[in-house]
Amino acid sequence: MIQPRHRVQHEILERLRQSPDGLRYASIRPEGVENDLFNYHLQYLVQGGLAAKTADRYRLTTAGKEQLIEQNPIDQAGASHRFKIASLCLVMQDGRLLYQRRTRQPFLGEQGMIGGGLYRGELATDAASRRLTEEAGLSASFRLLGMLRKRHRDPEGHLYSDIIFHVCASDAASGRLVARNEFGEHEWLTIPEAVAVESSASYGSPQYGELLARLATTPLDQIPMFYLHEDYYHDVF
Repeated sequence: MIQPRHRVQHEILERLRQSPDGLRYASIRPEGVENDLFNYHLQYLVQGGLAAKTADRYRLTTAGKEQLIEQNPIDQAGASHRFKIASLCLVMQDGRLLYQRRTRQPFLGEQGMIGGGLYRGELATDAASRRLTEEAGLSASFRLLGMLRKRHRDPEGHLYSDIIFHVCASDAASGRLVARNEFGEHEWLTIPEAVAVESSASYGSPQYGELLARLATTPLDQIPMFYLHEDYYHDVF
């Protein structure tokens, strides 16, 4: 399936979405868009399978409807207003927590727990297991411990990152830790060291650090479900 890339393409799809019976050619064209440019983008959507012409009208195809479900709400420039959904791997072993120092952008050099986005249809705990193996070479089964939402804005207040992390926990990882690879450098930190990272790193979370501090006296399975959210203001990395 193609991805609409231009504001005219998104506006065409939006107009077709609002017209279940389809629209004639002249009714689809956005105001102020030259006919040649409009026709180019319309045919791009037709050739890509997102729209189709039947008789004298254009309609969304099944693929076009799926595309709108996946990408709405979007603005006319094609930017999505959805937040990202990811898993965060809280891996504990012998009283220490697994951390990664990033060796790639964004956040080059920053320390944090291993994490990453969920595939469509993937459980958060399965995503945590997958990311742990991919990035650190370890295997573990996870359980959901809580939620952490991080919203990042530049100094002018523009929101450029909004991620909801499923914090997934395990204290029974197995395998041989990969010390360094293309994802980063991996090491076990004491709980005070982890708390210090969360309090000082640009991508860290002081509230999350406070929760980690409780692990010094509270077993993982006794930490109650939580939801944390924080806003950060700094330059885009």
